[in-house]
Order: sequence, then structure tokens, then C-alpha cells
Amino acid sequence: MTRTKRFVIAGGGRVGKQTGENLADQGHDVLLIESDEERVETLSDAYIGPVIHGDATARQFLNRPT
Repeated sequence: MTRTKRFVIAGGGRVGKQTGENLADQGHDVLLIESDEERVETLSDAYIGPVIHGDATARQFLNRPT
């Protein structure tokens, strides 16, 4: 039995989005952090998990409670 893991992906470009979808399809929890506000809107409509607008290197995201 596979344990569910939590992943944070910095960037919702082609690779980030596809990686997130693959992990979510395997039953994992995935959060995308994207700095481009327009891309966040697009991802929110197309992606199957939560998408946050912001800088993935910012301390507020890195220290976010689980």
C-alpha cells in the first residue's frame, strides 16, 4: 500500500503542471505555487489541485504549516 505524500511544486509551467497532475493521479496531495498571476488563473481552471499566486522562495510559503 502506497502512502499519500504531500508535494509543493514551484512553477506551473508545462513541466510543473504535468508533474503535479501525475502525482495527483497517483493519490498524492499537490500544491502549485506560480508567480505569474495570469498563469494562476489558467491553472486554477485546468489543474486538479490548489494553485497559489506567489514567490515559491518566499519564507511565508516555505514555512507554511501543513
